[in-house]
Amino acid sequence: MIYKKNKIKIPIQYKFLQEDNEGLFAASLNGKKIGFINSKGEVKIPFLYDEVCNSGFNYGLCAVAIENKWGYIDLKGNLAIPLKFDYADHFEKYYETKAGNGRHRSHIYYINRKGEIIIQINEVY
Repeated sequence: MIYKKNKIKIPIQYKFLQEDNEGLFAASLNGKKIGFINSKGEVKIPFLYDEVCNSGFNYGLCAVAIENKWGYIDLKGNLAIPLKFDYADHFEKYYETKAGNGRHRSHIYYINRKGEIIIQINEVY
């Protein structure tokens, strides 16, 4: 991959590569597990995840999933919020994010960056 004015060069070895706005790219070597690399192609967060939020990192956190359970990692790959949700969204600057459990997103939680539930909405259809 060659990016803007030939400044970023990542070897063509990844089956999946998604640009991120906080300096890391979501990538997969085999199309199965996803991790994060930098603009030099160096692995910064191991290939452990089944899915990642399509918007990548926002305000230092990224939603990731293993075996259909979602949580959040920080820019160093530390698990910041445990993998306990059935779905998760990205964080925004001025408000917390949505995460939840249940089929058809029937339970929605607005959580803060510590994973604490701020608002809980049940039985949303």
